[in-house]
Amino acid sequence: MLLKYLNELDAAVLRARTYPDQAHVKRCFECVDVLENYLQGQMEPIRRRGREIMYQVWPEASQRRSLRA
Repeated sequence: MLLKYLNELDAAVLRARTYPDQAHVKRCFECVDVLENYLQGQMEPIRRRGREIMYQVWPEASQRRSLRA
């Protein structure tokens, strides 16, 4: 599942960079939310690595997380 969610985020980021409108950026945040929810139920090493990859794919995701904390 982690790979599926990361691939969805990667595709959303690619579309957002190609077409930087509000709808495409919103989709990126939706993918981040799904990933965060999934990672909450995982063991710490998986959570950490999943977030590292997520932030590499879309660095703005780390800003989103800091706003929630």
